[in-house]
Amino acid sequence: DTRSGSVAACGLPGKQAGAYVVEFICDAVNSWGYTEIILRSDQEPAIKTIVDAVRTRRIRKTLVEHSPTHSHASMGYVEQANGAIEAQVRTITARLSEAAKVKVTSASKLLPWIIRHSGWLISRYRLLPEGKTSYFFCRHKEYNGSVVEIGEQVWLRDPSDRASQAKLDTGWFQGTWVGKVEASDEHVVIGVDGKTPWKVRAVRRMPDEQRWSTAALEGIDAGPGSEDAGRLLDPPAALRSRRIPRPGALSHCRARQLHACPLDARGHTLP
Repeated sequence: DTRSGSVAACGLPGKQAGAYVVEFICDAVNSWGYTEIILRSDQEPAIKTIVDAVRTRRIRKTLVEHSPTHSHASMGYVEQANGAIEAQVRTITARLSEAAKVKVTSASKLLPWIIRHSGWLISRYRLLPEGKTSYFFCRHKEYNGSVVEIGEQVWLRDPSDRASQAKLDTGWFQGTWVGKVEASDEHVVIGVDGKTPWKVRAVRRMPDEQRWSTAALEGIDAGPGSEDAGRLLDPPAALRSRRIPRPGALSHCRARQLHACPLDARGHTLP
């Protein structure tokens, strides 16, 4: 976005105008607060096909401009965004290599998630020359949502109705955190089966020594395009089988002290 400096990125196996990439671009434009837009791209046939599909998909006025052939300078904003995305992807992959001993390659199913999350991070945390973030220019406030490192093992809360119906069953399960949803700010967590991305509202971090799992990251077999866009999924059996250890089993936890305080007739605490 040339006005706010916002960036959205997604990794694709090819340059086809699939449903996911079209919806991704439309959702990004909507989240930036635009109704009428101008889409500018180069004249590569595959990119032009995607741009035309976005224009057809959007209800609001969408104008299309193409840069001159072999003129990279006329797409300066795009080249700068590409450079920022590439730098952020290298930073994340280096962190995963250090923390989880995982080497991310171009064939890794984790790479599209990293690319997607890199654009999300840049829009919310990169400071522009004005001293503000792109998120601030779009929303008139800074982002203050909860974030963990991509690839972390987290506890996710069961978002389905089953959690409120089965009172004796645990409502928390283990998964791999891979990003957040642009519109709703929900967390996206891949279940222990490696194939089921979940959109959940609540996650909890694990102790430092349990946050990274090489096997879980290497076992991811779901890309961003496979996340459920219409409804929250019921937890699969493989996910339900993972139970949270009791608080007493965690060395860093301790019981809280409870104090009984007398109340007056209005329910206020007495001095």
